[in-house]
Amino acid sequence: MFPEKHLKELESSERKSKIFGKLVLLIFFITGFVFFGPLIHELGHLAILELKGCNYIFNIGFVFPHGLNAGVSPLCAITPGYLILFYSIGYLLTLCLGVGLNITGSILESKYSSAMIYTGTGMLLSVIPTIGIKGDIQNALAVMNLDPTYSIFIALLIVLGVFAGSIQGIKDLIDSER
Repeated sequence: MFPEKHLKELESSERKSKIFGKLVLLIFFITGFVFFGPLIHELGHLAILELKGCNYIFNIGFVFPHGLNAGVSPLCAITPGYLILFYSIGYLLTLCLGVGLNITGSILESKYSSAMIYTGTGMLLSVIPTIGIKGDIQNALAVMNLDPTYSIFIALLIVLGVFAGSIQGIKDLIDSER
């Protein structure tokens, strides 16, 4: 039989370990939300311009609470098809990578599974704060000569898609708090 003092120390150590583990996962989520999601978004824009061989201006900064904030401005003439791809690729890459991390983390049974799910969920949810900002969606609609009010419907579809893609991560976030 263990002395009572030793049992209390073990319980305290287990609680500290659980709290530390949750804190580490929260850091993965915040890093995905504030840094990786916006970074992948902007790298998508840059990749399209690099493929086109177009020079560009790139400005980067940090805006709380949205995180990494950057702007990419092409310095060449781009056809409407490439412009639509240019404006949409940031969201597409962020969503694909976030969902990919969530799926991979859910399938794999490794010590990194939770970290992948939390990072992927953070990346997915990083898309939501950028939707209301005058930016990619509104610019793509302007290229297609569509009414800017369509951006409300597109934003709604994106938000629903983000929530659908991050449902496992959100469930894990809620379960870890219990």
